[in-house]
Amino acid sequence: MAWIKDIFDMIMAMVRSDICDRETFFRNHVEPLYEKLTQIHRDYITGFQDVRAKIKDSSLSSEELISFIRDRRREYGHERYLAKALALELSKAESRRFSGDIGSAIEDYCIAICGYFSATGEREDVDTSLPKIGSAYSETISLLEAKRDVSEDINFIIEKGLPQAFDKISSAYARLKMILT
Repeated sequence: MAWIKDIFDMIMAMVRSDICDRETFFRNHVEPLYEKLTQIHRDYITGFQDVRAKIKDSSLSSEELISFIRDRRREYGHERYLAKALALELSKAESRRFSGDIGSAIEDYCIAICGYFSATGEREDVDTSLPKIGSAYSETISLLEAKRDVSEDINFIIEKGLPQAFDKISSAYARLKMILT
């Protein structure tokens, strides 16, 4: 659990530092966050693949499936929370340090990160330009509690929602890498 302290230290260093050159800013703040998000993304995909498998084999009742998802959500919940918090702090700090293209690129990166956690991708009924507080696990639990068949939702999350949302993060990351390094 040393990574919790590492992420906290990254946030504090970002907030405290007044002057930071571009490459150092990228190396100390942007890149480590992207690496954490890559781990989170892998966990999300694996978790929802497990949920899909359990739905397909009908081995669990809705209540048992909800319990399984809640347990799964706890496994990386702290990392998702810290990644969101870091993105929000990064978006606040960027206005003090950078303006123009760099500031815009950092803002796009932060919006993509916050939007990722809703895992709604390009669904028309959701505004993905605003930071979300929930998670795909929470949304799935809500649907199950409403006694809704979530098979299509799970497939959407695995096949489109998460990959499209992570592609936005990767694109914003690539733009920052080109600008800052």
